[in-house]
Amino acid sequence: MRLQNGELLVTIDDHGGLVVDAPVRVEIPPRTDGGRRRVELVDGHSARITVHVPGAAAVTDDLVAEAGERWLGFGERSHLVSLDEGEIENYVGEGTFLPHEYPFLREIIPEWAMRERADATYFPIPWALSTRGYGVLIENDGMSTFQFRTVDEDRWHVSIDSDTLGYRVFVGRDPLDALRWFSEATGRQPEPERWFFGPWFQTGHDNHVPLEVERQQLECQLAAGAKVVAAETHCRYLPVGEDRGYEEAERARTVFFHGRGLKVLSYLNPFVSVDYPDAFEQASLSEALQKNSDGEDYVYEAYAGGRSPPISMETQYDFTSPNALECWRRVAERLVAAGYDGWMEDFGEYTPLDAVQSDGSTGTEAHNRYPTTYHAAAAAVTRRFEKASGRRFARFVRSGWTGTAPHVPVVWGGDPTTGWGFNGLASAVIEALSAGASGIAMWGSDCGGFTSTTEQLTPELLRRWIQFAAFSPVMRTKSGGIAIPDYERPQVWDAEVLPTWVRYTRIHLELLDYLAEAHASLPKVRAPHHGRPRARLPRRTHGRRDRRRVSPGRRGLGLSHSASRGDGPNDRPSSWGMAKCL
Repeated sequence: MRLQNGELLVTIDDHGGLVVDAPVRVEIPPRTDGGRRRVELVDGHSARITVHVPGAAAVTDDLVAEAGERWLGFGERSHLVSLDEGEIENYVGEGTFLPHEYPFLREIIPEWAMRERADATYFPIPWALSTRGYGVLIENDGMSTFQFRTVDEDRWHVSIDSDTLGYRVFVGRDPLDALRWFSEATGRQPEPERWFFGPWFQTGHDNHVPLEVERQQLECQLAAGAKVVAAETHCRYLPVGEDRGYEEAERARTVFFHGRGLKVLSYLNPFVSVDYPDAFEQASLSEALQKNSDGEDYVYEAYAGGRSPPISMETQYDFTSPNALECWRRVAERLVAAGYDGWMEDFGEYTPLDAVQSDGSTGTEAHNRYPTTYHAAAAAVTRRFEKASGRRFARFVRSGWTGTAPHVPVVWGGDPTTGWGFNGLASAVIEALSAGASGIAMWGSDCGGFTSTTEQLTPELLRRWIQFAAFSPVMRTKSGGIAIPDYERPQVWDAEVLPTWVRYTRIHLELLDYLAEAHASLPKVRAPHHGRPRARLPRRTHGRRDRRRVSPGRRGLGLSHSASRGDGPNDRPSSWGMAKCL
């Protein structure tokens, strides 16, 4: 049997095996368990495959792995850019973290919100992009995995904890072409305003940094010649309503920064605490909160930054409820009324597995889907604010899933360790590349890191992170986070760091001109390449030799510039290079 749509051709043999052909050949062997496989051609670039095994707790389908084939993507990951064998789990959660950090993190993070694995991530996408030029997206929202050559050298597998597995195969002429069809189908990030790219600097991690301190921070940077376009503050309007009683101070802050020509951002998340009775009680009466199996508001102890101890009794808004959007909007409106130009849209990983949402969803399906419904609701609220005010708002998020991208202008890499290696600066490079291979273009890291335990931030590490951030699409700093024990953390305005900050904020702004020019040229001369990530693995073309060996620490920015990372303080960053990107 043959199915065809344009170049895409699917052949089904007498035993139920499939061959997806044009322009790349993808083989899917016959099933031996009696499961039923159904094929649908979605368009000329993709086919949807559904496998049903009645009564099964889990379903797996096999694909043929060719010699030398590797896979990348998977959403944003911290441990690897690509692999040729191993397993990837798809579950929205906090992390990843260093092994010694998990014991104390269990005290502030619910067990369902954290997976103690190297591949744990805030923003997974069940998407595997083959170096041969095709990609596979698992369309189920439940717990799923990819297994690459874990049993046989010539097989890889897609699995779901359900009796029905659905996945979509995208084919292209090369990996970027397949990625383009994937991002077209699942959605791309909104067009950014120029200032969204940064450089931003964070004034502090506390809820209320004195305005005079913020004034000194800014004056120090400007006097030295730094180019900053936005200040990120951290008054947590949710979950506890830390702005209450500080309305005048909040407004004075935005007036000050606007007067110096900067944008200014604050903080929101999807939680509401019982310690914020005005918001909590209104949402509860409106049936706008997640429920437990007894139909009661699902309240639990979770992290609330900026207070001691950093926890509160809270729950999440249920954005499948028609009333949740309005309840959340009323809190967000306070932030907009204070004059802010955007906010960190934090969290999204905390839906309990036994919570029951308004639309009846529960389990890992509701858990993994929550970031998309949350950020989509926030985007809808923001469009109302933008229409009323006539200005754009920057929102930057860490959590995500399939379909999140079109609702989020900026993604940041979550809470890294203040170290050189895994979950630190080295992982930030990996996150940029894996996100890029998953359709996330507007991305940046917490420059300097968030969590300090056995490794503390040093001036040298901060300088090196600034250099990396300058070559990231979004350049923003982190001035504080969790520190055990507490210590005096280096800052970008410190004398040891400031010259580097000045130099690389200027470089970043120069690159913005380059990116803007390249982007403007796409419709005219590069129309077939829409959907290419800003950060991607390069094919180096230095001198006369075209060296196609990919360095795992090297990343392309835009169409030609590239930057490298070092794994330690003795590794020097390379000079600018020209890269012809894969």
